[in-house]
Amino acid sequence: MRPCVKQMVALTGFFHKRGGPACRGGVLMHVCCHGSAGKTLVCANTSEDGENYFMASDAYDAGLAVRRDVLGTEYVDNSINNADEFSKKLQDFVTEHAWGTVWQDETIDRKTRSMINVALLAGLPRHDELRLHLRGALTNGVSKDEIASILLHIGVYAGAPCAVSGFKIAREVFAEVESGDD
Repeated sequence: MRPCVKQMVALTGFFHKRGGPACRGGVLMHVCCHGSAGKTLVCANTSEDGENYFMASDAYDAGLAVRRDVLGTEYVDNSINNADEFSKKLQDFVTEHAWGTVWQDETIDRKTRSMINVALLAGLPRHDELRLHLRGALTNGVSKDEIASILLHIGVYAGAPCAVSGFKIAREVFAEVESGDD
């Protein structure tokens, strides 16, 4: 077993060992505490060092579509196209798992997900991601008043400095969007 397999399982829930129990001729099976869940991924041996990279093409494709809808095609395509060999792994991971799995769950609509993201990113604080997801929230129909209310709410639970930063960033994003300066 390659040393990276345990890390891959911990990170993604997927196991791969060429010719191993989860590998069936280049196909990767999802395994979890309940055994094989039967989720099939295509295994692509694309790196020069022979490491395997996995992509569930359906989840990736669905994630790419949602990511473009929410964040904008230009932003997403630039992020993917400007990724180097190192950061491409993160782009693929985020597109497949965050956007292709979590954002695909219809239990929570996109507007609500955007509201959750704004609250979490402002409260953590993760300013670069907050700026991006404020734009996504506006795209998903979250109003400025709703954003203000979210930021006040996190001010109570995460602290006033998080709310102050959130309002500052939101005002900048609103001005950029209104001026068409994307």
